[in-house]
Amino acid sequence: MTGLGQYALLLGLAAGTVGAALSLYGLARAIGRSRGEPGKEVPATAGRLSPEPVWVRYHARYYGYALLFLAFDMEMAFMYSARPWRAAEDAVSRPGERTI
Repeated sequence: MTGLGQYALLLGLAAGTVGAALSLYGLARAIGRSRGEPGKEVPATAGRLSPEPVWVRYHARYYGYALLFLAFDMEMAFMYSARPWRAAEDAVSRPGERTI
């Protein structure tokens, strides 16, 4: 397959995916029924209205904790998914002696 043929295949697959998604969305809109209930757009918790305001502002100090947690969480995810330490250990250690 030539270089341009690969791009044509990729473009065709992308167009087919977008077309399938749009056709399924249109089919769902055509077949599905719309409910005209008056309380449908009201935010509710367990069937009743929330006693406190829905758009609550959090104190800015929590954002720092959240970002710190996210940074270390992503570090652990990459460390255990790529496992560069495992490959280095396999290259150095003998079979049967594991340190980790």
